[in-house]
Amino acid sequence: MLASPLFRHVLARLGYAAMGLVYATIGFIAARIAFLGSRDHVAGMRGALRVLMQQTSGRAILTAVAVGLACFAAWRLIQVLTGRESLLT
Repeated sequence: MLASPLFRHVLARLGYAAMGLVYATIGFIAARIAFLGSRDHVAGMRGALRVLMQQTSGRAILTAVAVGLACFAAWRLIQVLTGRESLLT
C-alpha cells in the first residue's frame, strides 16, 4: 500500500484548503473589480497570486498554497496508482 488512509485524507484536505484559498482570492478580486472598476486589476489566477504576493507575509502564503497544491497532486496520484480512480477522471 502506498500510503495509509489517514495520510491520504490529510493530503486531500490540505489540497482542498489550498485550492479554496486560491478560489476565494480570485472571488475577492472579481468582486473588487465589479464594485470598484477594473483599473489596474488583473483577474484570474495571475491576479490572485499577485494579490497574495503583495501581502506582508506573501511569500509564506504562496509557499503554503504551493505545498497544499502539491499535497492535492500527491493524493490524486496515490488514488490513480492504487486503482481507486482512473487517470482520466
